[in-house]
Amino acid sequence: MSYTYRKILPSETIGDSLFSINSNYSNLAFETINLQLSSEMIWSPMQQYYLQFGSYIKDAINTINSVATSIFNATTIVQNNSAAWIKPITIFYPEIFPSTYSQNTIVNTLSSFLQNYYPIIPEPTYIIDPNTGEITDTILPTQPSYVQNQTLIIYAHTWNMISNYNITNTLFDSTNCQTYDQRVCGTCTVCYYGGTWCGTDTWATCGGLCTSCSTCENLKCSYDNPYKIINKNNQNASSNITATISFQYQDIGEAQNINTFVFSVQGCNWIFNNNPTTK
Repeated sequence: MSYTYRKILPSETIGDSLFSINSNYSNLAFETINLQLSSEMIWSPMQQYYLQFGSYIKDAINTINSVATSIFNATTIVQNNSAAWIKPITIFYPEIFPSTYSQNTIVNTLSSFLQNYYPIIPEPTYIIDPNTGEITDTILPTQPSYVQNQTLIIYAHTWNMISNYNITNTLFDSTNCQTYDQRVCGTCTVCYYGGTWCGTDTWATCGGLCTSCSTCENLKCSYDNPYKIINKNNQNASSNITATISFQYQDIGEAQNINTFVFSVQGCNWIFNNNPTTK
């Protein structure tokens, strides 16, 4: 609680300053009472507690002072080696490298892969206005995703060429065909329709008079090119097809050894450490 005291000016008379004097004495009395109450309610119990347990508190302080250096050293060890107690991250690279690739090429590829898919510093979060689609605010990350000295082990497969094939095959097939001469007949019907006048008023019809006829011929059957004629009548022939197929391919397989690459976080970057090869 704050108390305000009124300053009595030298130019004021006793009668004019009477109100200020009474107010100051009243505030002083209230402040004195509050101090007494605080002493009885707060400070006196604390005094009694200290008088009762003071020796134990002093012993505890002495004990803390004697082991403080060890505690501080342990804190420093924990801070410096906390990353070493974190389990390493283990992943497999999703592609297979040719065995002809040098280690530097593979390491550079893996390093770019880690920077893109396992960034140390997370991407900022953008707040987008749903009405306009514009970015209204950007929230930057408050802490990195991985601590200093965090270890990451990435396994990478490689492939070897087992054999190289260059093959040409010729495929052939044929068939024989045979035909025969045939006698072909065609039939027809000839009908007469009409009539004539007999005298001046009698009509004589001759409709419905039909005659059937038939004509037959020998039909010669034979083959023309592109068939290969076997006999002189061209009634036996053969045909064939030939195809030449060339194909090349490489028979490849994964190498027995699995390459192991160890990276660690150094200064907010994945840094390559070593390459212990694992089978």
